[in-house]
Formats: sequence, C-alpha cells, structure tokens
Amino acid sequence: MGTPQRLDADILRVVLVLRDLLREATDPYESYADLKEDLKLRCAHYHLPYDATVITAALDQVERGGRISVITPRGRR
Repeated sequence: MGTPQRLDADILRVVLVLRDLLREATDPYESYADLKEDLKLRCAHYHLPYDATVITAALDQVERGGRISVITPRGRR
C-alpha cells in the first residue's frame, strides 16, 4: 500500500465508508464475513484502495474507537 502515512489515509477513508455502511444498514450484520464483503464492494464502488490490513484496521478502529459492536450474532437482536 505504500508509506505509513499513505496507509493511515487509506484506513481513514475506509473507516468513513464503514461508518456510512453501518449507519445505512437496515438490519445488523450477523458475521464479519458479510460485513467485510459489503465493505469491499463499497470501497470498490468508490475506487478506494484496500487490502486485508486496511479492512481489519478499519473494523478495529470503528469497533474499539466507537465502542460499538459492528455485528450482532444470530439470536442476540
């Protein structure tokens, strides 16, 4: 992906996309796999660079920084 500054900028952009994706979701995500797939599709739509490191870092930042769970396991709604 490039320099550490470039990686940070890429993560920030993906965090913003992830927050919008979660805000627009009509139902909570039941798995990280489903959420990651939708996030990758949204990043591709906006032509944002991403890889496993960026996706994982964005999920971690939103989950820990926002103190929210980004998924709701089955049966816990």
